[in-house]
Amino acid sequence: MKKKFFLYLSLFTSVFLIDQISKLWAIKNLINNSINIFPGLNLSLIFNRGIVFGTFNSNSTVLFLIVSSIIILISIFFATYLFWRYKKNFDITPEILVLAGALSNILDRFVHHGVIDFIDTYVKTYHWPTFNLADTFIFVGLFIIFARELKEGFKNES
Repeated sequence: MKKKFFLYLSLFTSVFLIDQISKLWAIKNLINNSINIFPGLNLSLIFNRGIVFGTFNSNSTVLFLIVSSIIILISIFFATYLFWRYKKNFDITPEILVLAGALSNILDRFVHHGVIDFIDTYVKTYHWPTFNLADTFIFVGLFIIFARELKEGFKNES
């Protein structure tokens, strides 16, 4: 159990640091600058004060605090779920991805007054909302959790 704990802690720390380092790089290199990697992918810095995909993005301090508080509460509930799964000796790798990404984005909210997003993907004139590596880790973790729960549901029906 101790070995697993340190593996999970290492994964959490790695995901958190990779995201934070990428954001520091973005702040240093993308202020007033956009980098075209190839058609369909730009690196462009934005500060998202809203939630996923820029929803509720606003300069309103009250809205920012409400959204941030809700995100923190959801993260606390999710961390509680993660620790419950850990105590039951379940694999919590996808939960670690989600929590590390969420906490990295929460840190941005308080240090930079918004989440640092910089990955801009597009097809022709349609741009997907700008995102960051934490968002990617969160998406992958949630996808794995959803697939796992779906698989378990089908198993229980059989």
